Amino acid sequence: MRAGPSDPVAHAAWRGARREVAREHHPDVGGDPATYVRLMGEVDARFGRGQPTGLLLADSGLRSVRARRLLRRAGRRAKRSARGLRGRLPRQLPGSRRYLDL
Repeated sequence: MRAGPSDPVAHAAWRGARREVAREHHPDVGGDPATYVRLMGEVDARFGRGQPTGLLLADSGLRSVRARRLLRRAGRRAKRSARGLRGRLPRQLPGSRRYLDL
């Protein structure tokens, strides 16, 4: 699900306003975290978001770690199944895995 307004023009304005707040008040550039979250909530409320979707600093890290883990796990499963399939293909087909010829 996409965060922010669904209208493309309003979404672009919403993203611009959030970026402006981040440039001025993000903790990485010396801003106060409480002020940053409050101002992000105000931007979200101005654009019709009920709950503030500001980057809550501790929560955003957990989400990205979980997403990375899920993607890595899915990639490993896909690779494992592809390797298993390649080992079962007939020799004549491209992509088959055969290391010995007896």
